[in-house]
Amino acid sequence: MAKMISSPHSLATGVGALPHTDPKQACDDVLSLFPEFPYVPTLPDRSQLESIVFNDSEQLPGRLIREDRLLFDSTRDQTAAMEKVYMDYVEGNFSAYGLHKEYASAFIEMMARNLPHAQVLKCQVTGPVTFGMQVVDTNKRPIYYDAQLADVLSKMIALKARWCEQTLREHTRVKETLVVLNEPYLASLGSSVVPVDRETVRAGWDDISSMVEGGLGIHCCSNTDWEFVIGLNPAVISMDAYTTAKEFLLYADSVVSYMEHGGVVAWGIVPADYKVFSAETVDSLYEKYLTIRTQLTARMPEKLFDTQSLITPSCGIRFADRAGSLAIMARRRRYRTGSVSRDNKRGKTRKTSKNQTYPIPHIINLVITMPVHPFTIAISGKGGTGKTTLSSLLVRSFIELGETPVLAVDADPNANLHEALGVTVNETLGSMREEAFTRHIPPGMNRHDYVRFRFRQSLVEAEGFDLVAMGRPEGSGCYCFANDLLSECMVQLERDYHFIIIDSEAGMEHISRGTIGTPDMLLIVSDPGARGLRTIARIRGIATQLGLSKEKIHVIFNQYKTGSAPIDIGGESPLAIIPDDPAVEKADLAATPVSLIPADSPAREAVRALAEEIREIARVRKDE
Repeated sequence: MAKMISSPHSLATGVGALPHTDPKQACDDVLSLFPEFPYVPTLPDRSQLESIVFNDSEQLPGRLIREDRLLFDSTRDQTAAMEKVYMDYVEGNFSAYGLHKEYASAFIEMMARNLPHAQVLKCQVTGPVTFGMQVVDTNKRPIYYDAQLADVLSKMIALKARWCEQTLREHTRVKETLVVLNEPYLASLGSSVVPVDRETVRAGWDDISSMVEGGLGIHCCSNTDWEFVIGLNPAVISMDAYTTAKEFLLYADSVVSYMEHGGVVAWGIVPADYKVFSAETVDSLYEKYLTIRTQLTARMPEKLFDTQSLITPSCGIRFADRAGSLAIMARRRRYRTGSVSRDNKRGKTRKTSKNQTYPIPHIINLVITMPVHPFTIAISGKGGTGKTTLSSLLVRSFIELGETPVLAVDADPNANLHEALGVTVNETLGSMREEAFTRHIPPGMNRHDYVRFRFRQSLVEAEGFDLVAMGRPEGSGCYCFANDLLSECMVQLERDYHFIIIDSEAGMEHISRGTIGTPDMLLIVSDPGARGLRTIARIRGIATQLGLSKEKIHVIFNQYKTGSAPIDIGGESPLAIIPDDPAVEKADLAATPVSLIPADSPAREAVRALAEEIREIARVRKDE
């Protein structure tokens, strides 16, 4: 039987989804941010199978995935499969209801962590209402409206929840577990349009709470019948306090009674939607939280409120990036409860007679520190001018400046950026694109998922940077579908980086086709010769046609020999002049990575200064 959890004393934790695609990084970041109350994140950007409902669907009787939709096959007799769920539930046989890496990569990663010092480890499972309302039969009717299927569904989820808590306890040595049912569809309680029967909801909850041995909570990020939810007596009620606090506090007496009896409210006071969040400040969100606290503490002791509260985002955060998460670790400020001075400046500690701290900025920064858009630098120029050398040295310089990880994109068909960086490329996106049309797609995957999966496989991960090689342009036939998918993959990938360096060919093929987005800066690399100057003019024309404004286009003179004649490019000054450097030629002759030439070599020093200038340009543009 499920039970209450230990009082969290206003600790912070997260909710559900993160934008990460690397489960190890995701778990590292969660444990760094929330060591006392960590949670197992979901990573829906990795694949559709890791998104809500899909990630818990593996054992669903009669499951079909068709055209990116999860369906129940009602054209076949599913009696035997449904009876097995019933029997497993009665016998408590939950071992067959586990999660696997393709459905829950972060869960599998978290299992390998040793967490004896964490107070509670939280994970999330799709609730039966949300699951049953999103999965339809062949008549397009939600399976939750079938009484027998709704019953089977709650028992299947009960077995999965039991497996989750047992597995986490055994593998992580955590003291307590909390399984939270993700139930946004509880908003349908009382709806005349999409009705949900209360007794069916209650029966499903009873099935799950009877199977679970640790804490069992509910997350609903919409308004619902809170009196009914409180009456289920979950260990934790996780709600969107930013949007629905007013409605929730209509049941203030019930909330107070719930907390008096050991219930915990996870106040999602920080909006997970960036557009909403951008209009707020740390102070404004703190004031919202104090308003809630003040209203309830008029009916209950302050100590009880503080003891039985958690602080979270309003929902899963899919629009922050990993770099933003890492930035939070250096910003561990906490605000204190008590009287609040109106003239306090953002970021200053609020004085109080209480010794209770609220990590609200800790959660806020998980949203705010994300860069809305990475700064993309395309490098183009005629062959032999050293644009690949410049690209590799820029990657190395940004790493030294702490702007990690950097994404390097080799968009030249004559791909050799990997050699300059000292890594190996096994395949390019060009070959992967061909394969998507010529190779048999594995069972259970559509072509969309296969392209996304293979895209991730083609990414080369190295110390401080990642590399993706675009490969040769298309052959014969239409590649619009594949290019659209690759473009979508690139957009998702970009969120993990502050700077993207694109080593492009002179014609900027991939940029013009939209496979790579429009760059924020174009560096045209040239030597001082007449042909180089003509190439500058030609590439400028291409860039203008692609919509790049004049202020985004810059010239870099490379391999500049001391004593050479002054360079005239129509009265414009180059952004940088990179001197001719024997260390570059030596690395080329020895076939060693040019990016690893000595730090005090002339070219290396000049490119580092260029990187610093580009970083300042990026900062100014972001602030505009």
